[in-house]
Amino acid sequence: MITDKELDDYLISQCWMRSDLTSEQLDSLKQDLEYEKNGGDILDGFLYFEEDLQKLKWQRKGGLLSEDMEKVRSMIARCQWTFAKTMPWCPHEYIVRGKCPLSEEEFLYFIDKQRNYGKIERWGKYITPYLYVDDYKYWTMGAPVEETIVMNRTKINKD
Repeated sequence: MITDKELDDYLISQCWMRSDLTSEQLDSLKQDLEYEKNGGDILDGFLYFEEDLQKLKWQRKGGLLSEDMEKVRSMIARCQWTFAKTMPWCPHEYIVRGKCPLSEEEFLYFIDKQRNYGKIERWGKYITPYLYVDDYKYWTMGAPVEETIVMNRTKINKD
């Protein structure tokens, strides 16, 4: 039987997150991984709907469609980003839901694009999607959308 660690390792290798998949999709993936573990080809058993596969392909690429990118850029430009003084060893800035110029709908749109099209990366013990826009990457701390109140960003180190 596939262990949670094997499942998590596979999800990370594909730049997916558990939270991106429904419980039915996770169960199906476990079955597919078990099939592959026993000598089968995982692609024979994939049960995802076509739109789910397309979404996951975009997540792995970490890309937005151009019209979405322009909308996100416009929202970013309207915000006054605050430097996180409590974490000087990890310089970043943030905006707070309801206290920035973005409407509730726009903030939710930003979260949706970050979570669904961000590139999955590890930072310490955290695995989270980072949305890359120009010279910055954007992330939330992974709380459910309705509880998420902060969007963070940091300058990309291009060394």
